[in-house]
Amino acid sequence: MSSDRDLGVSEKIVTKLHQEQVKLDDNAIRQLIIDYKNGLNMNELARKYNCHRTTISQKLRMSGVTIRRLPPNDEQIDRMVTLYQSGLSLETVGNKIGVSASTVSRHIAKRGMVTRDEHGREKSV
Repeated sequence: MSSDRDLGVSEKIVTKLHQEQVKLDDNAIRQLIIDYKNGLNMNELARKYNCHRTTISQKLRMSGVTIRRLPPNDEQIDRMVTLYQSGLSLETVGNKIGVSASTVSRHIAKRGMVTRDEHGREKSV
């Protein structure tokens, strides 16, 4: 009986799973544009179309759609603070809200919070 090693299979530890690539056809892109113009944000569209929010943004731009640049409202900033205080990273909080990690960092700093380093320790000022 042969082992995996005899078959040339090596052990590999996967540390990060990448999202499966999704090809949006012309009909999906047309519907994507309609959904965006009807008010869905990048994260909502990404979930609906099972792709990354940067893919959504790219498809909209390539189709000539002007991307909304609305700053987070007070409710979203409150949620950023709560999520970050719960221990989530800036990037994870940003993904949940639909903004970048730097946007989260900027807004929680305005609320007087000190951010953590990559090891979870407060950054020195």
